[in-house]
Amino acid sequence: MKTASDFIRDDIKSMSAYRIADLPEGFIKLDAMESPYHPFARFPELSNEWLRLIDQAPIHLYPNPAASGLQETLRKAFNIPESAAIALGNGSDELIQFMTLLVAQSGATMLAVEPSFVMYRHNAELYGMNYVGVPLNEDFTLDLPAVLSAIDKHQPALIFIAYPNNPTGVCFRREEVEAIIRAARGIVVVDEAYGAFSRDSFLPQAGSIENLVVMRTISKIGFAGLRIG
Repeated sequence: MKTASDFIRDDIKSMSAYRIADLPEGFIKLDAMESPYHPFARFPELSNEWLRLIDQAPIHLYPNPAASGLQETLRKAFNIPESAAIALGNGSDELIQFMTLLVAQSGATMLAVEPSFVMYRHNAELYGMNYVGVPLNEDFTLDLPAVLSAIDKHQPALIFIAYPNNPTGVCFRREEVEAIIRAARGIVVVDEAYGAFSRDSFLPQAGSIENLVVMRTISKIGFAGLRIG
């Protein structure tokens, strides 16, 4: 007789949970970019303002699904072009999931470099996509010929490029990322989760290149608990 577990996909059952490694002694944890300081520590007056806004929040009603007010605030704060549409998610993890779901048809392929953010591969496997990981060079720079060859061979529906890369910290050469965008027929997601630590960004090009999606998050600038991507 079958049990409930028998109805769960074998590939799902074989997956392991996402675990945060213990911090070795003497190391400073930078990957999550969690601020050790409370945002109101130096400005206690902000705490009262925060409480006032919460008190006025209409939590008895469903929120505006477009979050238009927040969108406009983010557009101004990050200088997002008016030509670019904005989609919000529960952190960039949910946006990665959304982007994967958009293209997850039978036989579709996702491409990313490796090592990079583990959630790219995880979502490809979760939604039954083919996954192609292109190894970086030994110094963690982009192996552009290998990436372009893989694009030509596999015609990926979705490409993820972390810019700067996570976990290596390397910011690939801009012209190399531009070459990938030009070569791709599918969607190219430039994941700028750590964009605050780079002098360059593809945000100014958002909305002007048809197959380009730029992802940002406020998690890596000290507000991880707000879960906004």
